[in-house]
Amino acid sequence: YSAANWHMSTLASYNAGQSLDNVQRSNEDYIMTMQRQKTGIFLSGSILLFHQARVLKDGLCALDDKPSNNIPTEAEALEQFNDPVFLSQYKVHQLVRAYLFRRLDDLQSLDIVNISDLIERNKHPIHPVFLFGLFFEGLALFLLARQTTRDSERSRWIEKGENVLTKMKYWSEHSSWNWESKMVLLEAEKMYTVGNFEQASLFYEKAIHSAHEHKFINDEAIASELAGVFFCKRELHAKAQSILLHAVQCYKTWGALAVAKRVETFIANKYG
Repeated sequence: YSAANWHMSTLASYNAGQSLDNVQRSNEDYIMTMQRQKTGIFLSGSILLFHQARVLKDGLCALDDKPSNNIPTEAEALEQFNDPVFLSQYKVHQLVRAYLFRRLDDLQSLDIVNISDLIERNKHPIHPVFLFGLFFEGLALFLLARQTTRDSERSRWIEKGENVLTKMKYWSEHSSWNWESKMVLLEAEKMYTVGNFEQASLFYEKAIHSAHEHKFINDEAIASELAGVFFCKRELHAKAQSILLHAVQCYKTWGALAVAKRVETFIANKYG
């Protein structure tokens, strides 16, 4: 139970947008403690989370680097563990990375925008990793809907995104502190995707405010970036640039330096 509490505390810190340095350090301590005790309690999930923090801080290239502390690489973990829960958690981390680094062209071939189907098919219990994954599934679905030129595909992505949004609304009724900012951001993405720009603008601003008020710096960063891109597309450039710069600062505060760098590159390319 002590090990379970330690692992779940670290996982909660990651989902809540606490410092990625602390998330990485805590997982490193946990993994090395379990290795010394020669036990595998929650070891596979902790290895995934350790590498997820590294990637968001240092970029996707971090996956190719072998940690100096004898912690298995993500590839080695995939060879060592193969239970359904581990593989589903791995898909969630893949999805989060693909979304935050905008590698969405690969999503359909990787078949990782299906966290809802995965949970239902494998009858997974409601686990924090999967709840976090559902949020990113919704974000990815609406973004994919805007990127595609095929009407049938667009309708399918929107329908799946609306299903995720329905879940978020239900959870927000029970815990608005945890879910309101996520629900409102998905609502903004839906409105943007279907062309209701006035409502989208209001929802984006509400999502940023809610995330800030509830102290989810990761949600504030994501909402600010999406709002900035939206206002940029609407040619409200002064507002867009201001919000995008705020997104960069939020990503840096979270510790997701590689993601912040991607947004900085977007700003530089757009505004010099």
